[in-house]
Amino acid sequence: MRNLSEFVAPERCYVLGPAGTFSEVGANLYVRALAERGLRTPGTVFTASIEDAIERAAVDREAVAIVPIENSESGTVVVTQEELRAARVRVEWELSVEVRYNLIGQGPIERVRRVYCHPVAQGQCTRYLRQHLPHAQVVYAASNSQAGADLIGSEVSATSAAIVPAHPALSEWANWAPLAEGIQNSTTNTTRFLVVRAASDTWQPDFERQKTSLVVVPRQDRPGLLARLLEPLGRHGINITRIESRPSRERPWAYVFFVDFQNGPGAAESVDEIRTSRDEVIVLGTYDALG
Repeated sequence: MRNLSEFVAPERCYVLGPAGTFSEVGANLYVRALAERGLRTPGTVFTASIEDAIERAAVDREAVAIVPIENSESGTVVVTQEELRAARVRVEWELSVEVRYNLIGQGPIERVRRVYCHPVAQGQCTRYLRQHLPHAQVVYAASNSQAGADLIGSEVSATSAAIVPAHPALSEWANWAPLAEGIQNSTTNTTRFLVVRAASDTWQPDFERQKTSLVVVPRQDRPGLLARLLEPLGRHGINITRIESRPSRERPWAYVFFVDFQNGPGAAESVDEIRTSRDEVIVLGTYDALG
C-alpha cells in the first residue's frame, strides 16, 4: 500500500450483502491489509445492492465501498461500471478475489434434483452442472449466500443442493460436507474489486500510481472517434488493460467508452491530449493494487 502518509483509513466498508458472499471476502482482504500496516480497521456494513453501497460511500466521508468490477470469466459487472460514472466517488484501490465454488447438500449427488444458486454462479459452473447434474432443476437465488439459506430452508433438502462460495474466509457452510469441491469452470476464476471513496473537490489524479480508470463521453459521433481518442495512449507507450463501450443513456445509439490503463511516463500527457478533443473525460481514479 502506497501513500500511507496521506491515507486515512475509513471507519466503515459498505459491501453488497448478506454475509457469506465474495464481496465479504473482498472486505476481509481490505481490512487485513490495513491491519498488517498498523492502520485502523473498518467495520463491514452490508447493503442491499451495489448501487446502494456506492451511493452510501459517496455521502459518507468516513467510509469506502468495496464493489466488484470485473470477473475473469464473465466480464464486466455493468451495474458497478454505470454507478461509478453516476456517483461522486473516486477509485482508491483495487484487489482480487479468487472465485471457487463448492456444491453442498445431504447427497449423494445421484439423488440431487434441485440446485439453488445465483445466476452468476450458475454461469461459472456450467461444465460441472452439464456433466454431473444435467437433469437437475436450477432455482435462482438473490445471492450466493441466499442460495445456501434456500437449501437449508428447503423441505426436500435430501434431493436438493446449493452452489456456495468455497473461500476459506467464509464459515457459513462449515457444517456442510461438500458433495463436490472446486466446481467452477476455470481454476483461475478471479473477480477484481474496487475500493471507492467519496470524491473530494481538491482531488487530483496521481499518475505515479499503478493504474488509471476513465470514461470518455463523446460530444458527438464522428468517423475515427475511438481511434483518435486512444492514439495518445499508444503513442506514449501506455498499455490499455480494458476498454468497453456502453450506451450513453442520454440519447439512443450513442455510446461512452470506459478505459483502464497502466500508468507510466506519458500517462498524464495522454489524458491531457485526449481532453483536447473537447469530449467529456472523467478520471474515475488513479490507484494501486492492494495485496
